[in-house]
Amino acid sequence: MCSITGSAQKSSVGYDDLKKEYSNFPENDTRALQFITRSIASAKKSQDFVHLLHAYEDAAFSSPQRLEKLKYADSCILTAQKTKDPSLLSMAYLGKGIVYYFNFRKYDQALDLYLLAAKNAAQTDNDYLKFKIKYQIGVVKSYVGYYEDAMLCFTESLLFFETNLKKDLHPNLRYNNTRGYLNTLHQMSICQRNLQRYDQAQDLLLRMKPYMNEPNFTQEKGYNLKESGILDFQHGNFPQAIEQLLRAEKLLQFRKEEGHLSVTYYYLGNAYLNMNERDRAFIYLKKVDSLFTGNETVSPEVLKTYELLLKNRNFPSTSEDRNFYIDQLLKADHILQTEMPHLSSRIHLEYDVQDLRNEKEKLQKGNKKLNTIQTLLLGGGTAGLIFMFLLIMRHRKIAKNYRSLQKKLATGELTSLPSSQPHNQGRKMTYADEIVTELLEKLYQFEKTTLFTDPDLTLEKLAKLFETNKNHLSYVLNEHRKTNFHNYIASLRIHYITNLMNTDRQYLKYTTDILADSCGIKHRQHFSKLFYQYNKIRPSDFIEQKKRELNMP
Repeated sequence: MCSITGSAQKSSVGYDDLKKEYSNFPENDTRALQFITRSIASAKKSQDFVHLLHAYEDAAFSSPQRLEKLKYADSCILTAQKTKDPSLLSMAYLGKGIVYYFNFRKYDQALDLYLLAAKNAAQTDNDYLKFKIKYQIGVVKSYVGYYEDAMLCFTESLLFFETNLKKDLHPNLRYNNTRGYLNTLHQMSICQRNLQRYDQAQDLLLRMKPYMNEPNFTQEKGYNLKESGILDFQHGNFPQAIEQLLRAEKLLQFRKEEGHLSVTYYYLGNAYLNMNERDRAFIYLKKVDSLFTGNETVSPEVLKTYELLLKNRNFPSTSEDRNFYIDQLLKADHILQTEMPHLSSRIHLEYDVQDLRNEKEKLQKGNKKLNTIQTLLLGGGTAGLIFMFLLIMRHRKIAKNYRSLQKKLATGELTSLPSSQPHNQGRKMTYADEIVTELLEKLYQFEKTTLFTDPDLTLEKLAKLFETNKNHLSYVLNEHRKTNFHNYIASLRIHYITNLMNTDRQYLKYTTDILADSCGIKHRQHFSKLFYQYNKIRPSDFIEQKKRELNMP
């Protein structure tokens, strides 16, 4: 579903008659354009805007150049606006969004158009259109890493397409719904793969198999081969992975599926690398670079490719090559940052780009303190390369952990503590249910206060506050909160200060000593250790990332 075809659910008779001349041509086949040009002229002459809209859609489908696709997608919108038909407007916005997503990889613009399409579709009873939009929004969610959320969109879409295929449909509608069904299975397999549920991903690919020998679905066959090859790679079956990916490459090349091609090339390069065939590995990794250089198509695999090119010392490279790879990393980051402003809060880049840029500038300026590094890096030595690679990997880990922490903060997962567990009936009871219930309620109320920030708080003091003894309290913490007193209090303190640092800018200006004191931890070293233990990021790194996010000095 990466073209804007398949939406012609209502059309004029003239359009249907003319389309018979080119309906069998595949996507990106310019042979269809001469017939479509006549169809466009006929529609303009008769002022049949429905006919004209679908002819423009077909022109976008058949044009191999992405700028031409975008031009025809714009024409679709202008034509749909003349009809004032929400269904046609929705289809036109969706079509341009698909061009932006798949042909330009401009995710922010694509999402904006998908939302416009959904707004118009809501005014219609066109369920096919609604679920096609739901599918495309699922694709965006999958790209930004919200795989579980994307699966919800895809599951609903799949049910709709699958149900339709059980009906007696017009051939055009059957084709459209079959493509919807197959492409949804493909996207679901990508989600399951990224969630490392490889068996489920394989099951979804198997459901595509009955259609894979049909000539109308060669594009979907390419997707299936790509994902099958990646699963073989994940299972360590590199020869089989290479065989599948090479077959996928041929089909995707014909369709000019550059986004999926980039992924295919990356895994081919990585598979060859695992087979110790470095020359072939290098060829395919350079193909990823060529695609990115040619059309600036960005994907996570692009970044991973440059990581491999920088990491592997057996690849032929000069100092200029290594600097070029660093520049490409920075360029990829710039594209993502400028083209996805509304998505940037959900997609935290894997690289701390500003620090990387600063290090590169220091090398180029010949900073006296870094002369040795500069000489090694620019002179072709490996020490500078290793230093730069380790720097990139460190920044990548920090950004990744910060993103994970932000997601927990946004969902409230960070502040949730283990819930009360029922008694094990097979075990001899030590305390009455009334005592346990009362203490659990007191713990719940205690967590709503800030009494845990008292640096001198002990198990005995808390038991006294609860009007019980320390043995009772220790039992409830161990058996029902699955923790001990020290870990329980430490988690409350770290969760408390983390939320303050995330919501109150003033706390980003505090020293580690003040932050530790604010949550009741006496020593800065112990605070830093606990902060990292619970959040997987150091306090100083969290502050740096948060300040950059807020554009604070």
